[in-house]
Amino acid sequence: MDVKEFIKQINDKILEELPDATHEVVKSEMIKVRMRDDVSLVTKVYFPNGDGPWPVILVRYPYPNNEPIYYAAYSHFVEHGYVLVMQSARGTGDSEGQWEPFFNERNDGIDTVNWLVKQKWQNGNIGMFGSSYLSFCQWMVSDSLPNEVKTLVIDCFGTERYEQIYMNGMFRQDIYTSWAYGNSGLKPNTLPGELYQKGIYMRPHIDADKELFGGEIPFYREYLSNVASSSEYWRKGIWAQLKEIPSKIKIPMLLIDGWFDHHLDGLVKGYFNLSEEVKKKSRLIIGPWDHMGNSPGELEYFNNRIMGTLNVRAGLEWFDYMLKGKPYNYKVGSIDAYIVGKDQWESFEAWPPKAEIYTMYFEKSEEKYKGGILSKNKPCNEEKLEYKYDPDKYIITNGGTALLAWITPGYGDIKHGARLQEEPGYRDDVLTFMSEEFSEDKKIVGNIKVKLKISTEAEDTAFAAKVMVVLPDGRSFNICDGISSLVYRNRTDHALEYVPNEIVEVEIEAWPVSWCISKGSKIRVDISSSNFPAYNNHTNKAGNWAKQKDVLIANQTVYTGNINSSFIELPIIK
Repeated sequence: MDVKEFIKQINDKILEELPDATHEVVKSEMIKVRMRDDVSLVTKVYFPNGDGPWPVILVRYPYPNNEPIYYAAYSHFVEHGYVLVMQSARGTGDSEGQWEPFFNERNDGIDTVNWLVKQKWQNGNIGMFGSSYLSFCQWMVSDSLPNEVKTLVIDCFGTERYEQIYMNGMFRQDIYTSWAYGNSGLKPNTLPGELYQKGIYMRPHIDADKELFGGEIPFYREYLSNVASSSEYWRKGIWAQLKEIPSKIKIPMLLIDGWFDHHLDGLVKGYFNLSEEVKKKSRLIIGPWDHMGNSPGELEYFNNRIMGTLNVRAGLEWFDYMLKGKPYNYKVGSIDAYIVGKDQWESFEAWPPKAEIYTMYFEKSEEKYKGGILSKNKPCNEEKLEYKYDPDKYIITNGGTALLAWITPGYGDIKHGARLQEEPGYRDDVLTFMSEEFSEDKKIVGNIKVKLKISTEAEDTAFAAKVMVVLPDGRSFNICDGISSLVYRNRTDHALEYVPNEIVEVEIEAWPVSWCISKGSKIRVDISSSNFPAYNNHTNKAGNWAKQKDVLIANQTVYTGNINSSFIELPIIK
């Protein structure tokens, strides 16, 4: 499908989802808005017919190739009586300056808003809109807005950057290598997707940019070099500022994300850190969606299109309420979550909702596969299960949320979302534990935790967990996953020492879920040491993985029973 046909489809879908237009786009202006350092940013303003002044919607973005899509979607706001202001970020499109991802958006955003409030065609009611990086642009100014800015619509971007990039010391390679290669600012002779397919396998990985692009990608090298959350890179500067911003916000917000989006965890934490006063006037919606607002994977999700294509319908309803004073047909001050497996929406007053922790213990048993069962009772006898982890024989990612490369053609075929999983016993380096059939429906809402007692002969390694539902027909689908290195286990902010063969506990807390396990279904947990390319392959060596060239093969041990019990905790709500 070519771009024109794609844009036509978007426009047609949005027209079907919105009420009839009340205005037309009759005028546009291209303005070079000057920033505090005299750099000018290209800003396009679209006006409706009629007499102003008007409420205004501001969108800032760094993706010039997406501008026709943004206009096709967001011009519908103009057709409902808003002025639309679209601005190319510094160093992108025809805007002046140097492209340095993320680092200029606060000052440039504040300068743009201060310019905007001086315009005679705005009526003192301004909102901001846009997904992903466009939402980052909103977060970064949200604590420093003039009174004319009344609301924000934040979609698919969170405030916990370190935890977005690392989980217990393991780098989310699919997401951040693909984004870095696609937004490097460099101009290689080869398509970035092809370079990504080469780069994720290269060791030492930190030097892949020079070999593939002929130059360094500075911001990406910072990600790779700063594995510890205690490093100055994360404790100071924009990422520390972003983390602190939610508590300082004073205006209502509409926050939107999906159970299969890689920003889910950070956005939920951003909502959690809003003041209670702001929460009472805001709304959080989480549906069975990915980063593009689609419902991925191999399950069906009924009644899930409440937001409209690219969230335009949800945005229009919210802006009409916040900027025009029109009635809003939904409850404000709540969290609306789609329950996967139940295929229905539920409203919560707080997040996470109060839940009862349902614990199941890993127990070694004689099965057709290596592993055992999940038992309600802690086994009395200590047992151990062993497997060999070879970093060059990694387990390929199959489904999940920590993925982004799929969004761009040419970046590979790793599938995201809830997908059909392999049969138990499909590999010798995977341990599988299975529960009994559930005697009644159970709703899991919150963060699932897997706590393992483990040891390894290596100085450092990784342990990965994947939690699945096994349907009555025997098919398994992934619910969530997580991973941990040993030296950064249990969310430590600095590297810990590990003595080979020492037994330690590793807690893997997955991102939040909302999933109903139906009567007759089972819970399955697979334990391994890799999930690539969702996370980097651990080399089984101590030190920074991105700077290592060689790998080791290691024997891994998982313990069950007695004082060295391993178990899973499910947050169950009524």
